[in-house]
Amino acid sequence: MPTLKLKADWSAICRSIVFKNILLFLLILLAVVLPLSLNYYADSRNYEIQNLASKLEFFAERGASYLDVEGIHSLRTPADKRYPEYRKMIETLTRIQNEFDVDNAIIMRREKNGRFVFIGAGETGGIGGGNSASNPCSLNASTNPCNTTLQRNPCTPSAAANPCSPGTGGRSRFDIGMPVDIHNIFPGTYKGTNDTWDSGIMMHSKLFGGNVGNREFDQFLQINAPLKLNSEVVAILMINKFANPVAKAVIEKTTRLVILTIGILIIGLGLFGGLSARMLRLLGTLTQAADEVSAGNLDVTIPEPRSRDEVGRLAISFRHMIDGLKQRDFIRNTFGRYVSQEVVDELLTSPDGLKLGGELREITLLVSDLRGFTAMSSNMKPHEVIEVMNNYLSHMIDIITRFGGTVDEFQGDGILAFFGAPIKIEKGPDRAVACAIEMQKAMGVVNEDQRRRNLPELQMGIGINTGEVIVGNLGSEKRTKYSAIGTTINTAYRIESYTIGAQILISSSTHAYIKDIVYVNGTIDVQFKGLEEPLSVFDVTGIQGEYASSIPEKAPETFAALSPAIVVNFFALEGKTVSEKFIQGKITHLSENLAKAEIGVEIEKLSSLKLHIDVTNSEEIFEAYAKVMDVLPLQNSEGQFQINLAFPSLPAELKKYLVQLRT
Repeated sequence: MPTLKLKADWSAICRSIVFKNILLFLLILLAVVLPLSLNYYADSRNYEIQNLASKLEFFAERGASYLDVEGIHSLRTPADKRYPEYRKMIETLTRIQNEFDVDNAIIMRREKNGRFVFIGAGETGGIGGGNSASNPCSLNASTNPCNTTLQRNPCTPSAAANPCSPGTGGRSRFDIGMPVDIHNIFPGTYKGTNDTWDSGIMMHSKLFGGNVGNREFDQFLQINAPLKLNSEVVAILMINKFANPVAKAVIEKTTRLVILTIGILIIGLGLFGGLSARMLRLLGTLTQAADEVSAGNLDVTIPEPRSRDEVGRLAISFRHMIDGLKQRDFIRNTFGRYVSQEVVDELLTSPDGLKLGGELREITLLVSDLRGFTAMSSNMKPHEVIEVMNNYLSHMIDIITRFGGTVDEFQGDGILAFFGAPIKIEKGPDRAVACAIEMQKAMGVVNEDQRRRNLPELQMGIGINTGEVIVGNLGSEKRTKYSAIGTTINTAYRIESYTIGAQILISSSTHAYIKDIVYVNGTIDVQFKGLEEPLSVFDVTGIQGEYASSIPEKAPETFAALSPAIVVNFFALEGKTVSEKFIQGKITHLSENLAKAEIGVEIEKLSSLKLHIDVTNSEEIFEAYAKVMDVLPLQNSEGQFQINLAFPSLPAELKKYLVQLRT
């Protein structure tokens, strides 16, 4: 038993694929940091912008509730600037600006010509507008030439040099503010404002600014909230906030994250370099162990690891795996002697393999049985019976396994095999029929051994049926058996019961799958108990295609007339049960495996009979079994019938006696 030792070799570590992979991993990780950081920056910036936008929407909605819309709408003339409504509007805008920490809170109004004018908190012109010191139309009543009524207003449209003009000519009506110059720089703000006025709903915030032409502006977010009076938009509250501080904060946060990540990677590289030696020593040991296990050597001892880290636990798991493989091999070799290897594999590989339960599945079933073996074995010693059965079953099981079948159980000298369970396979009917043909051909090898033992030859009948059954684990938690349940199985057994020696009968459901490639020697109509209509079964002699094979043709039987005829008592068989009543008849013609008899009762074709043969000038009565192949009425003998019998197997002494009669 080899013992694998741990070795330390730094040069080997540096050359190892593990060390190279660690370095490659770190390089790739570093390469990923930059795009991930950029993506993080973009996502964080978008998040912060969206968060700021949501706040602005809330501020706009709340701020709009502070404003006296009716008072704003009542401001019509320059003289109205003296009224409390105007001062209240300015105060409210200032409150909104201060309370919500926004950069601008502005009232927008649209003229009939579509031009927007505005006023902001703290100044009559707002953004781009003039202040009270330079504006002749300021709030200062003592210096404001526009503080009179409209009739006395010097700001008439005809004034050549209107002191109250914002630079574009005077007006006869009260325009609060100036034309919105910023809309000329950022057309999107104009569109948003106009859309708000037309739709009467709050417009979502947008990001404006940045490089516009050859000028650079700070980016800002804008939200427009309509101010309605009697469902009509009379003004717009516009709130904006510069976004540059948000972007700057995101950049700083991203930079800190990148520095932290790089620092961690550098530290990680050092740790990997220090830990790789110990890791590689144990990995090298596990590699050697894996090579031994892959070669089939499970007698490998792995030293107890010093640590319980991932690699140490891997070593422990590897030791457990080796122990499990040893145990599994023991189970496979031991348990496989009692059930099929396929079932063992299914139970070992499936987590639910041992759970009770089943599933509905279409499979092909093969049932085989030796003819007359029960009677034959009664004249054999126990060890001879076991030797004969083991020889016979070893050949049959090898063939079934080769064609992908699963041996479910042995019933005396009978075999039940599945094709399609527990492992699903393709061409189940093809495989089953080809398997049956090869099993019949293998009986020649089995009978050679029988002749060497001076024992009677064996003949086997096979029935095949295809259909749905329930397959799975049956029984209890203490004892479980993988098997199948369903009428399909019963039908397969019934089909087999109608076979004679060296015969294969298949159902119509199996024949439907392979009718184009199978050779048949006729069709037999059989009547099953419990069924009103007879079923057709097919006598198979060969198959074409992938599994091409055929049963060798037999030489024709030669009958010899017996004089005198042999007196026989016929007992009907129902399964394995022999009727107590008998019908007396006589055998008139005899061949090697067939006989013609006369009987006074019409019996069912393909029925099984037990024969008591009265030997002339002897007190001994021989027993034999036969299958009724045909029933014919005797000419000129009313109530008398000729039955053709097939002997699946004959006791040696009886066969010797019958040979003497034929000669």
